[in-house]
Amino acid sequence: MSAIIEANFNEQITFDEAKKRIKEMNMIDGFLFDSIMEDEDAAKIVSKNIIGTTLNIDLVDVVVTAQKVITGVDSVNHGIRLDAQIIHNDKTNEDSATVYDIEMENRASDRLELPKRQRYYVGLIDTKTLPTNTIYRNLPEYVSITILSYDPFLAGDMYYEASTNLITHPDIEYKDGVKHIYLYAYGNNNLSDKSYGERLSEMLKYIVDGEKKDMPSAPIAEMDYLVSQVKDRAEVTKNYMKKWDYELHLRRDITEEVTQQVTQQVTQQVTQQVTQQVTQQVTQQITDRINMLHKKLIDDGRLDDLTKAVTDKAYQQKLFEEYNI
Repeated sequence: MSAIIEANFNEQITFDEAKKRIKEMNMIDGFLFDSIMEDEDAAKIVSKNIIGTTLNIDLVDVVVTAQKVITGVDSVNHGIRLDAQIIHNDKTNEDSATVYDIEMENRASDRLELPKRQRYYVGLIDTKTLPTNTIYRNLPEYVSITILSYDPFLAGDMYYEASTNLITHPDIEYKDGVKHIYLYAYGNNNLSDKSYGERLSEMLKYIVDGEKKDMPSAPIAEMDYLVSQVKDRAEVTKNYMKKWDYELHLRRDITEEVTQQVTQQVTQQVTQQVTQQVTQQVTQQITDRINMLHKKLIDDGRLDDLTKAVTDKAYQQKLFEEYNI
């Protein structure tokens, strides 16, 4: 759940307060990034700037799908939601295509999930990009770019890149077409080309905390203009209010459901404990009563009656009454 709900369950948000909160957001915030990417033209500009700066390349034509939802293989399997999926077709090579996934990651509690989450993403995306009767070699290249406000691998660096390798023969290239790039905004510039690393660092710091130079680079200036436009749109503020209201009710419903479950569990536990205590008390009382009867019969020398009382409950009850026990 996003950080939209920060207050009491009964709190409603005004238009002015919603607009103020949006003004304080940066692109790392899921709501703002999604709002930017919903505009086709803005999405293309932002995607080309992020991908181009990250890979140090120039992209021309891209197709962008914001908040791309890919369902599981069947109804019981987990689906995924991509912040932005971008497809680039190389016009100089008709068989060449690359799928880019841009993700904004602002929740450090997800750090240990990242590698396996990406593994699942690749597998599910591949099932949707390879038509029937198509050879596997035609699978598009896949590059994920995850921009983070925290260090995903705790090495203190800005740039992390993962790909599949042939461990036993590192000199032989293993070309499965998959690359994962993780970018930590506050990490050290660990790229060999330091000027390229500085451009990337500038972009990351703008995305995460809105920091920009007095004379920002062209990609930053372009994105900042788009961000300002989106923040000023009344429909974006209204969407934020709707999301606030939805999550407010969702959180309230979840809280009520959990409260009911906890109450039910506690009631069952208390009932079990009380029942157990009562059972123990009654059992002890019955045991004491029988022992008292046996003692009296032994004291009176009525061993035959004692033997009969053990197997004949009706006769035992008669002796209880006789001795007033």
